[in-house]
Amino acid sequence: MSKAISIGYLFKVSAGNVNASHTEGNVMVAKKVTLPDGSAIPYISGQALRRMLRDRLEDLGWRLSERFCQVSGQEVTPPVRPWEFIDEDLFGYLDTSGRRRRTSPVRVSAAIGLFPYQGDRDLGTRSFEKFSQAMSEGGNMFETEIYANLFRGVILIELDRIGVWKTRYELIQPSSNKNADAREKEEF
Repeated sequence: MSKAISIGYLFKVSAGNVNASHTEGNVMVAKKVTLPDGSAIPYISGQALRRMLRDRLEDLGWRLSERFCQVSGQEVTPPVRPWEFIDEDLFGYLDTSGRRRRTSPVRVSAAIGLFPYQGDRDLGTRSFEKFSQAMSEGGNMFETEIYANLFRGVILIELDRIGVWKTRYELIQPSSNKNADAREKEEF
């Protein structure tokens, strides 16, 4: 039997665009879901919320795996050491060689706004100073869709998987090298 905890939560956004979608011209669009009645409600993706949780763990002094990933073209291979990196333990990983995969013991749903989007926008200026140009070069204007809303979300945490890296919780594909497989299982 699995031991898990489910956390339902509410949080308020006073005015903002927490997880923007894309740009249309010079407008940064808020992520929204259109309801059957034609109204749209903003949402914050589960992926963005996991990223926020990961960033808070780093702020609190936990070591994250990202700096130790191997990058080759479009492939990013994590270190696959969940006993060393809390983000691999909590959020899982995928070894791009296809050898190892850990599904996340911490599952985060999208946060859904309780009230419809009203079409509000905010105006901003992006300074070229950040791009090693003089302040006199100016900047460009942009708009951002913003909202004030109350969001609801859910987090599910499989307690019996956190801090446990036994092969029954991991997917390890067999290789053609039996000695490598035996060493790998011993290490894991």
